[in-house]
Amino acid sequence: MIAIFILFLFLASGVYIENKLLSGIGIIERSWIGLCLGFAMLMLFPAAMAFIFSFTVMAHVFAIVLDIIVVFLVYKFKRNEHISSFSVDERKKLLGALILVLPFSVLMAYLQYTHTIMPKNGALWVGQSTYGDLPLHLSIITSAIDAKFPMDYSIFPGVRLGYPFLIDTLSSTLYLFGLSLQSSIIIPDTIISSCIFLGYYLLALKICNDKRAATLAFILLFLNGGLGFLYDIDLAGGDFSARINEIMTGYYKTPVNRPEAHNLVWANIIADMMLPQRTFMGGMLIFLPSIYLIITPLYENREFKKGELALLIALASSLPMINTHAFLALGVFSIIQMISRIIIADASRKKTVFIQFAIFGASTLCLTLPQLFTWTFGQSLHNSGFLRFHFNWINNNNGTLRDIYPVFYLKNMGIVIIPMLMSIFTKDKKFRSLILSALAIFLLSEFVLFQPNKYDNNKLIYFSFLIMLLPTSSILISIYDSLVKIPARALLATLFIFTCVISGSLSLARECVSGYEAFSPDSVDIANFVENNTDRDSVFVTASNHLNPISSLAGRKILCGPDLWLYYHGIDTSKRKAEIKDFYSNPNKHNGLIEKYNVKYIIIGPGELYEYSDIDLEKLDDEFDIVYSNNSYALYKVI
Repeated sequence: MIAIFILFLFLASGVYIENKLLSGIGIIERSWIGLCLGFAMLMLFPAAMAFIFSFTVMAHVFAIVLDIIVVFLVYKFKRNEHISSFSVDERKKLLGALILVLPFSVLMAYLQYTHTIMPKNGALWVGQSTYGDLPLHLSIITSAIDAKFPMDYSIFPGVRLGYPFLIDTLSSTLYLFGLSLQSSIIIPDTIISSCIFLGYYLLALKICNDKRAATLAFILLFLNGGLGFLYDIDLAGGDFSARINEIMTGYYKTPVNRPEAHNLVWANIIADMMLPQRTFMGGMLIFLPSIYLIITPLYENREFKKGELALLIALASSLPMINTHAFLALGVFSIIQMISRIIIADASRKKTVFIQFAIFGASTLCLTLPQLFTWTFGQSLHNSGFLRFHFNWINNNNGTLRDIYPVFYLKNMGIVIIPMLMSIFTKDKKFRSLILSALAIFLLSEFVLFQPNKYDNNKLIYFSFLIMLLPTSSILISIYDSLVKIPARALLATLFIFTCVISGSLSLARECVSGYEAFSPDSVDIANFVENNTDRDSVFVTASNHLNPISSLAGRKILCGPDLWLYYHGIDTSKRKAEIKDFYSNPNKHNGLIEKYNVKYIIIGPGELYEYSDIDLEKLDDEFDIVYSNNSYALYKVI
């Protein structure tokens, strides 16, 4: 299949480039970073060519040519160096990694299948965590086909898409070349998730230099939760089976997702971030190898090698339109690392450290500023909902903290926050530089909101959290070793870990059994008709419901999508919604809305009948021709 060939080609290219440029590091690390680079190129190259050829087969032909040219240049001009072999130590490292990575990768593959428009009796089903966000990603994936870049929101034509979209257009590539819409998401996301799991373990192993500490950091990150389970114990009132049943069957009744009732907002990173929020997952994919490349010279007591610097620039430069929060976090991390390195470096090396970081920063800015000005700044700088001071993000309700400041983080992040705070006082200079970087990211997210949705600041806090866990886990293992004479130390360690992961584990368990119908058989049928019988640029008048088959499944433009997304992207929909409401109450082919927005089709379905109670169906039948109908939908064409 062509789609799989293209995916393999770019991933293989990334691995080849890494093997040439990073020949001195282990084969497992080279392969991991190579896969991450391959994904970055597969996201960037077709999007770049779409500015010339639109997002078409031709754009991908030139993207493949560009990929081949890059590989050839690396082959031609990078001299052959000794490549480390797959040693006994490498085999042991791989075995240790697979013991952790494989179960989580299988779990992610299963969740991807059940949560990504899973076919069921003619309908398409999703999971609890993807019910709200997946339709937006579907609308970007399906509407990108043949689109001229920079493209508009398909759910609000006329406004440029400023939401980070590259991980979605990656799926568009696979969809364009023959994979089903479901497979175009499941296949890359499962591989990306495995890269994230493997990458975090390798990063932890590099920093902690202890398999136990690396394993602990891995578990504490991917099974993160908090103390929310204590509320569940209290709510159970002795009937734990009833409470567990509510967690496993209720809509967002898990110990990590009770914002209104208990101010519990520290969601599990797999269930509520990586799985539904593809941009965050893409950000982690690139962020982890980037900080690995940044910290490697520190831990090996040397400067950057040219290959490392080149790869770091390439990875960092891909981030803005993959995940802007990850790009910001990486920028803060890099600045603090530079300052720390200059302080601790010998006098003879301080200048070199500064020059190398300056080259990295200046080169990355040159490559990313055009991206930021094209997409991000146009959306954020002229909107008061973006970039504003606000202390303690979601806990601050109009100047009043819902929970006492320390209590908020203790109950949300759990008792792991106690050793995290203890780790701040470490005397290890390398750990200290990591902790300072993590604290800088955390403090930025604590005092500045970067989007209208306050909750989204957690996308920054997670990057701080995953960094802080590394020195914290190492310190916890040191404490455990120092308690060798205490007979109950194993029990204490088990209780600590259980307390840290039980809330997150329950959240993941809930996702494993969750399922909701997103698109009915009639929705799928009309989407198929629209996709096969209408022009890709056609504009549709529909309801603004988020489960919209026209925008999500057929990839067509709808006049106005839901505020569930658009409001938090800084778009005011009130005027356009009023125009649509007026049209449905008095449909007329000479209505100003038809000419103003070049409308070609009108939809009547469950969403429209629910949202607009005064639709004049008789006049619609008189003014427009029905070109398709089923039990739930009617499609009218403007002639």
